Amino acid sequence: MRIYLKFLLTLSLLIFFIACEDVNTLCMNESNQTFDSNESNESDDNSSISDDNVDDNTSKSGDNTTRELSDFNYTFPDLNITLPDDSSNSDSSKDMNDTQKESGDDENRSDDENETLSYVQHNNIVAEIFWIGEEGNSSSWESDWVGSYGGVDTPHQRDLYHPVAFTPNQNPFYVALPYNDLGSDGQLKSNIADYIPWATPNDTPTQSICKNRWLKITANRKDAYGQWEDVGPVGDNDINYLFDRSKPLTTPSISLSPAIRDYLGIDTNSSVDWEFVDDEDVPDGPWRDIVTRSNSK
Repeated sequence: MRIYLKFLLTLSLLIFFIACEDVNTLCMNESNQTFDSNESNESDDNSSISDDNVDDNTSKSGDNTTRELSDFNYTFPDLNITLPDDSSNSDSSKDMNDTQKESGDDENRSDDENETLSYVQHNNIVAEIFWIGEEGNSSSWESDWVGSYGGVDTPHQRDLYHPVAFTPNQNPFYVALPYNDLGSDGQLKSNIADYIPWATPNDTPTQSICKNRWLKITANRKDAYGQWEDVGPVGDNDINYLFDRSKPLTTPSISLSPAIRDYLGIDTNSSVDWEFVDDEDVPDGPWRDIVTRSNSK
């Protein structure tokens, strides 16, 4: 009986050990399968993630490429618009050069005119007072100066800047200077273009171009304006004094009318400054009330 029980016990133990071995094998297989499954899943997931990353990167790269190309396509028309072709540039450059050339020509012409019409200012010139109808005085450019003026411009009986007896027909603000542009033959002197700034080739050969020219005379901080109507005080060819910076050959060196005397508050042997001025530069004043326009005769 004991032997039988010992046999059964041994057999049971043997079956138990065999069963446990099968169970371990089974468990290990399932574990390995699970591990393999995990590795597979992980690999698949990584592949999926990698593929997703690749897709995302590709997509993003594509987006960037698309954006860059879009930007390039957007700015390229601007370049075409703002950069004209060579012919347009050539035409524009030509127009600009022509404009600059014309502007330069205008400036050169303006400079030439300013240089031609520049006048010398004469300072501290001794003056004398003279008048139309004065004894021994007659105009070099008026055959009947008293008749043309309307009477004797007496310096003593005055109605402001006019003589009391009449209203003159010519400007009472007049001067005389020691130069005559007409020669003894009654023709313009041949060298006037070398000295007189306003001389032109179109001047009438028998008409004085000095008569009626305007001067500005300054004394006692006042300016008066008068017209050149006679030759004097002494001499008729002191051209360097009038149109250059030379000193006058004689003294006094300018003759002024009673109207200029009264306006400036001067008398014979007073010193004045004077210079030629153009008609458009003469301001309003009593010298504009009556302007002399008669030619020499």
